[in-house]
Amino acid sequence: MESGGSPPQISGYLQKKAKTGKWQKRWFETNAHYLTYYKSKKMEKLLAALNLPQVGEIRLVDPDDESYEEDNDGSLFTIELNDRVYTMKASTREEAARWVEVLKVLQTMEEEESKTTEDPTASMMRNAQGSIPVTPGTATRSADAWSKEPACCGLCACFSAN
Repeated sequence: MESGGSPPQISGYLQKKAKTGKWQKRWFETNAHYLTYYKSKKMEKLLAALNLPQVGEIRLVDPDDESYEEDNDGSLFTIELNDRVYTMKASTREEAARWVEVLKVLQTMEEEESKTTEDPTASMMRNAQGSIPVTPGTATRSADAWSKEPACCGLCACFSAN
């Protein structure tokens, strides 16, 4: 992890499990205390942004956990959001552990950017390279933790359907 007060960052391809049970390859990256994802590394369209302080538990899934199917080779991790648990898959257990470590740090970090003059959302959007507008959620854990443009069909469905 980075030192000197800068938030740690991580990016790369992960698979996320859709409601249908199918795995979808997506490009994920962190930006301050947000986890964003795109269809590909080209980052042409931001699919969603997760405000990490608003989510529940982020954890590495034990390879012996019988509640997960044969896909669990130790590279799974989960992110709780309200009553849903989103399952992600990295290439290796070590990579999954790194994602969990960084996401947990970002989840619990003080919002240092609130002490600066720049709005963190403006910075995130400037770095999003042509993405759709994203509105961060409220300060509580709510369905608004995954935010998309207003025409979105529903927050939880957006995360699992893309």
